[in-house]
Amino acid sequence: MRTNMKVLQELGIKVVAGDVINGTSMMPEHTEFYNELGGLYDFVSEFTWRDNDGKQPVGNDVAVEIECKSEHTGVGVAGACDWYKTGVAGDLRKWRPCLKSLTEVATLTPEPKLTVVIGSEYEYSWTGNVWHPCTIVDIGEVGHTVRTANGLLLLIDKEAFGFRFIQSERDIAIDAMVDVGFSSGASTRSMMATLYDLGYRKT
Repeated sequence: MRTNMKVLQELGIKVVAGDVINGTSMMPEHTEFYNELGGLYDFVSEFTWRDNDGKQPVGNDVAVEIECKSEHTGVGVAGACDWYKTGVAGDLRKWRPCLKSLTEVATLTPEPKLTVVIGSEYEYSWTGNVWHPCTIVDIGEVGHTVRTANGLLLLIDKEAFGFRFIQSERDIAIDAMVDVGFSSGASTRSMMATLYDLGYRKT
């Protein structure tokens, strides 16, 4: 079960140290980066508990898990919870975003689709590791007919194969930089692209 950073940003939910993004438990120094630049492909698979500071931390309609001083736990929307600290046993002590609810929201967020144009050059891949240049000959609902570099005509299933624009030297260099980073999400790629444009290179 997981949700993506784009959903969290739209709902005003901040990640904190201890949350797990792209399989890595966040250190304090990483959270600001993800809160500002986390993208559609940066996934949160676990939320750590947050202390209640007496103020509602998210919007009224955001689903949260809560834990009270009385050890009562539950799930509800933030607007229905009493966040005020009065020093009684029923006080809300800790909270965290409800991952199940956010997972359901994330499934409704469409992924960006590559616009394919007849006559244009792209690359296709079955594994996502090795990419082959091709020219689009025909566009179909199930698959696209492409002409490969050696002149063969192939029908490429859109679901089984990936398509992308042919990469520039810049794209290839940024991919190499991402490979040595601590994650491979869209936000990491954006950061590496910025470094590349500033003159940094992986040698």
